[in-house]
Amino acid sequence: MLHQKKQLIYYSDLCKTANLRLDMSIPADRGKIGEILGHISRYEHENGRPLISSVVVSRSMEQGDGFFKLAEELGFGNWKKLKNGKMFEYDMINKAHNFWSK
Repeated sequence: MLHQKKQLIYYSDLCKTANLRLDMSIPADRGKIGEILGHISRYEHENGRPLISSVVVSRSMEQGDGFFKLAEELGFGNWKKLKNGKMFEYDMINKAHNFWSK
């Protein structure tokens, strides 16, 4: 399982694994996966859990802008600073792995 190995998953692999039938080469589909992950992370945050979408990355090993914009919306700080600083994403990845490996 993902949490046991403390891995990240690519957006495209998540779409295949979850049978979402989304193609990450299509901008509208990238928007759809972002929306889905945003709903999940918002729910997780509201229930006191880390942003699980932190473990979903692009092939360049980065979260999309939507991840950081949601983090800003949830009160974590300015999204551009969060993205440029890198510590937020690493911290959230570690929190997600630690929480879900309990």
